[in-house]
Amino acid sequence: MLLIPKKKQLILFSAWFGNKYSDSSMFMYEYLLKQNKYQVVWYTRNKEIYSKLTRDGKPVVLSTTIKGMWFQIRAKMLVSSVQLSDFSHYFLCKCVYLDLDHGFAMKEVGYKIPGTRKKTIYYDKLLRLWIDYYGTAASDFSERIIHECYDIPYEKIIRCNKPRTDVLFCEELRIGHNENIQRLIGKNKAIVY
Repeated sequence: MLLIPKKKQLILFSAWFGNKYSDSSMFMYEYLLKQNKYQVVWYTRNKEIYSKLTRDGKPVVLSTTIKGMWFQIRAKMLVSSVQLSDFSHYFLCKCVYLDLDHGFAMKEVGYKIPGTRKKTIYYDKLLRLWIDYYGTAASDFSERIIHECYDIPYEKIIRCNKPRTDVLFCEELRIGHNENIQRLIGKNKAIVY
């Protein structure tokens, strides 16, 4: 894999262990699809999601196929909402990895989850040796949590909103996704978890 060149414009997106089409990574994928600056592809192991996205004319690849493996090997960037578990650990190498996360950490997460074995933490850190790993945070407070719970250096934490929460405030992101959102918001403030 070290000898196979990366395709700089290729970005793979995935969510929830490759089994869902949702969350912050979905909204960013759909946003970038409209930009036509990059080759964006949804990476899934779920055949129903694969079929639906194919019918909708959206670029998608099954992770369990040779083509899916090849796309992950060639992708310069991987974007997900549930850390490295959204992609195959066997093909993580020489890429930029962006963890959009799936919300604001209001509970113990990452390495701080009670009962997390040291073996799991060491394995995660070993995987990160082969990639350029970035996390995201929306505030000083959440940045400290991300730093402590995932052991990500501050300079590799990107300060940004979460696409999954931006959908509540940007009508363009909501179109065709969830008819209940506008009704729930009404004229009220929205608090998202």
